[in-house]
This record gives sequence, structure tokens and C-alpha cells, in this order.
Amino acid sequence: MAALKIVLGDNILSLFSNFTYLGSGLTKVPNNFNSTLSDLFLWRKDLEWSSYFELLDINYLISPEIKSQMDQFATLVFFNHSGDWVYQTEINYSANGRSTIDITKILPDHINGYGTFSCFHLSQGNLFEETGSFIADRGYCGYTRNSSDVKSYVHGNLDAIAYDGEKLEMLGNYNVRNYEYLLQYEFECGINYEVILTNPTNKKQEINLRFENHDQLDEKLSIEVRGSYVKRIFFEEDKKVRLVVESHMFMARPIIFRFHELSLDVFHG
Repeated sequence: MAALKIVLGDNILSLFSNFTYLGSGLTKVPNNFNSTLSDLFLWRKDLEWSSYFELLDINYLISPEIKSQMDQFATLVFFNHSGDWVYQTEINYSANGRSTIDITKILPDHINGYGTFSCFHLSQGNLFEETGSFIADRGYCGYTRNSSDVKSYVHGNLDAIAYDGEKLEMLGNYNVRNYEYLLQYEFECGINYEVILTNPTNKKQEINLRFENHDQLDEKLSIEVRGSYVKRIFFEEDKKVRLVVESHMFMARPIIFRFHELSLDVFHG
């Protein structure tokens, strides 16, 4: 990479990376240095599923001296599976260190199903403007199924969205090329799976799901900006099945739910 910069120069290499992904970041840099960043976390709320979010006092963890200066709060912004804004709330978490937020209780009764949400720590603005850095929340979400008390957790995926208190900005990178994301997991027969994909870019994305060794499960789909999609997987044939996600996104990394009878696991593919 250093040799390419010497030969081509930074500007030419940056232009080249728009077509090749060579040297380009997975996410964009926000335009406003007062923005804070978040993943597009998944929420689920229905008769079967419940969701939780571990809210950390990030400002205090970074700069403990600000604790005595003012209250800390987080802004939670919720979107439905089509990517439309559906709800927003602020949560004060001063002196709590960590709080477990029950998404099922936070969302109004009329909002059900699944979608995405983001958590923004806006109370102190950007503590790192001079270094060109941003506060980002890519924390942990927990899920339960069928009223179980045992939560299964998965961490945030990437810096997907920025918010400056007024405007949302999508950060996911993509270009005209097709990319393949190969899941490092083999699906097993007789097990229920749900593969969840989200769109962190500023454009509607076309995605091709290709299942090696079981092409009956193949599917082409579209996901709106900030939207999400659930692909349910179950097969009885005694075989190992791998999934390849084809899209224009640099990293179309899904969340996978694996459940069978009373067991539940959630992880990134």
C-alpha cells in the first residue's frame, strides 16, 4: 500500500479504491465532527421474541472527570424493517455505569415485529474533535425467546450511522462492484435459523443469497436504507450448507439466530 501511494499519490489511490475496495474503509467519515456514531442494532418485539440493549456510560468511561459536570443521556432512534423512522426517546443514565434497556418496554405498544435502532451519546458532543475521532456505540444486544430468562448476546457490527442531533447520516460503504461475504459457519439439518441482514448505506441495496450445497434456499432481495430482512432457514437433508452473501456493500455481514427446542444462540456469521 505504501508503494502504491508513492507511485499513484493519495488522491489517485482514493479514486481507484472506489472501484476496487483497495485501501478504502468499510465505513465513511461523518461530515459533521459533532456527530456521534452507532451501529444499526436489531430489535425484535412480538409474542415470541424480546430484545435488550446494554447501555454504557461511554463518556464517563473515556473521561471520568465530566461525571460531576452534567447529566448524561443517550438518544435511541428506532426504524422499522423498511428503514422508516418510527420512534425516538432519550434515556438518562448518569451514575449508572451500565443499564440494561428492555426494548419491549421502551417501544410503544403499537410498534411490533422487527427493525433496527441506533444509540447516540450526544450530551457531551464530540470529545475528540482535535484528533478526528468520534464517540461510537457498537455495544451488545440481548435476545430472549418464548419468555425465557436467559439472554443470548451479540455485539454491534460496524459504524453504520451518524447523528449530530438534527440529521442522520449513513456511513456504510459500497460501490459498483459486487462483493461476496462468505459466512464462516455451516448450517446444520433439523435446526431453525434466521439470518438477519441490514442496510447501513445511503442507497437501497440488492442482495443475492447463495446457499452452497442447497440452492433451493437461494433468494434475491432488496433492503431499503436502514432497513432489515429476515431469512428463515430449515432443512431436513443430512448435509452441511454454507451461505454466500453477494451485494455491492463492502461487508454484508449478517446476524444469525440459531434455535432448537429450548436453546438459543445469536452470533455474527
